[in-house]
Amino acid sequence: MRRCIASPHTVKRRDPLARRATAARVRALVADGVLPLDRLEEALEHASLGPDAAAWSALARAALLVVGAALSVAGIAFFFAYDWASLGRGSKVSVAAFGVLFSGGGALVTGLDRPAGKALLSAASVLAGVLLAVYGQAYQTGADSYLLFAGWAGLIALWAIAGGFAPVFALWVGLIDTSIVLYWD
Repeated sequence: MRRCIASPHTVKRRDPLARRATAARVRALVADGVLPLDRLEEALEHASLGPDAAAWSALARAALLVVGAALSVAGIAFFFAYDWASLGRGSKVSVAAFGVLFSGGGALVTGLDRPAGKALLSAASVLAGVLLAVYGQAYQTGADSYLLFAGWAGLIALWAIAGGFAPVFALWVGLIDTSIVLYWD
């Protein structure tokens, strides 16, 4: 059996500052004289900091809420894409309008200060655009594309300003910008 001896130049060392702080490593720093003994308790407290179970639970709830809202909106959009030919005009517009009313009403009932209310407000803002697109396709309004985005921005303006939720406000600003660009094009 041959042993391979690596030269010091080929061994990659991990940066000691990139390693996780543990109580043993903090005590080793005190023993080596790098960290003063009077700062040991504070260093041990910082080494043990980390998210608790409540923080992980809040993160998981928020992530699942965002994913659930996004999948619901995508499901409605795919519903239209799949069943477009088999639905009548009234059915198409009714389903889209129901989505907006359900999401917007749910946001008001839940409260815009809660994460679920913010997710429902975001869904209602996106579904308002779906409603306008479905209406335009079902009744062949002949409107220019910039009018779709300007109308969408107009529909969600109150939600964007009064809702106090940055993603909905960013969507609103993006819709205004898109309508201006499409108008000038």
